[in-house]
Amino acid sequence: AFAGSAADRRLAALHDRFGIRYDVRRSPAARLPAAGTVRPRYAVPRPEDGQ
Repeated sequence: AFAGSAADRRLAALHDRFGIRYDVRRSPAARLPAAGTVRPRYAVPRPEDGQ
């Protein structure tokens, strides 16, 4: 699913442009760390007069 995807093309472009190396391997069991707590950020409208 990764090969040929947008992420794969992006990494290939980084390799071509900057020489960044990467490796892709298939794994029967991938483990990802749990995500930490994320504080939501909200946009606040600015006053009409721009101050």
